[in-house]
Amino acid sequence: MSACMVTRCLALALLLAAPSMAGAIVIRDDVDDARYRIPASALPALADLPGEGHGVLIAPRWVLTAAHAIAWQPALRELSIAGVPRRVQRVVVHPGYRTLPRDLVDAALASGDASRLMAFIAGSDDIALLQLAEPVEGVGPIEIHAGDATGKVVWIVGKGATGTGVRGHDPQGPNRTELRHAFNTITRAEGRWLEYVFDAPPAALPLEGMAGNGDSGGPMLVDVDGHWELAGLTSWKRVDGNPATFRPGIYGQISYGVRLGHYIDWIDDTMTSTTRNADARPNRRTLTVAEVVAAFDLERRLGEGFDDLIGNRLEEDDEALVLDGDTVSRGDLDLLHEPPMAFGDAWHRPRHGLIVVDGNLTIGRIDLWGIDGLIVLGDLHCDSIHLREELLYVQGDLLARDAVRATAAQDWHEAMAQTLGPLHVHVKGTASSPVVQTWHMPLRHLRWTQDSGREQPLVLQ
Repeated sequence: MSACMVTRCLALALLLAAPSMAGAIVIRDDVDDARYRIPASALPALADLPGEGHGVLIAPRWVLTAAHAIAWQPALRELSIAGVPRRVQRVVVHPGYRTLPRDLVDAALASGDASRLMAFIAGSDDIALLQLAEPVEGVGPIEIHAGDATGKVVWIVGKGATGTGVRGHDPQGPNRTELRHAFNTITRAEGRWLEYVFDAPPAALPLEGMAGNGDSGGPMLVDVDGHWELAGLTSWKRVDGNPATFRPGIYGQISYGVRLGHYIDWIDDTMTSTTRNADARPNRRTLTVAEVVAAFDLERRLGEGFDDLIGNRLEEDDEALVLDGDTVSRGDLDLLHEPPMAFGDAWHRPRHGLIVVDGNLTIGRIDLWGIDGLIVLGDLHCDSIHLREELLYVQGDLLARDAVRATAAQDWHEAMAQTLGPLHVHVKGTASSPVVQTWHMPLRHLRWTQDSGREQPLVLQ
């Protein structure tokens, strides 16, 4: 690998993952490391994510973490609490979380200025909730601190990379080591973030430290009347100057954590609504296409796409599958391969050419090959989606965490290709994805969010 590629990869590790690689403990250079080490029993509610990263148990079936700590592992199935594996049933990422676009990283490397990257990260909602399949017994959840934490001493815990304030730590890891703790003082608590500075001796606290790489989502706790409350989650550190030469963990650096007081309503609403419906599968009905058209006013909703779907693809007496209510699945909607998986164990290769979700749909990977249309009368959140001239209608927003790809059925001439996207893909809200790739089916008509990737040609194998 060339020196240029090495530099770029290191910068991506620090920036695409910054915040993605924040979170362990860097210590004072004049204090023995043994004083920073603690047993797991010191904080039983600490959750270990696979590989690296943390979360915190805040209710018997709920773990709170940083969104970027799970964004790189969307198929998260399990975590560990008190040394016991726990199955993850559902992942809920805050809708305001934004992945870092690669073009911002490239621009920062070219200019040696990370200021735009820092502004982008500061504008993201880096928080997610993980619902467990079973309640955790024998471990007490940590109460959230919604009050002002300014000036309070914060207790930081994590297992990631370590080093000292003189030299920092190696950005290449390892990012999972022994459990350590440290303390610092919150200098600012506003909006999304808690802020603290890694002070050098003699101004430092006796066990002063800061978050390092490898344990994002770890706890930031404050003492309230003799017990610890969760004020924040480790998230990112500020990079000043050239990101390619930045070394994390040096005295004077500023670290940021997610301020949970800012998100208390979202946390409560998500836990309440999801728990209420956690074991309720959406009602499934099989109707004729004609009945679905009438029930959901599809001719008005679909506009020009209606004639393409009804008549060209479907007959009025064809069957359609209707899912009433919000639908959440950790599986995929994949009709290209045998056997297909979708909506948990309730999905089978359909007789239905049309699927209608009367609510929000949260699912893994979507490939629509094999059906004629998917209509979501709410928001659609997925890991990735591949469109192949089937009709997609989303009443709300479309969020694909990994990629959106669109390929035409054949090598259409340019004039025809320009019509395919507007004809087949209808998103009434905004569309968001870090990767957008198309082949003879451009999607420029969609209202892409600013953090979405630029549309690029898809090279077919």
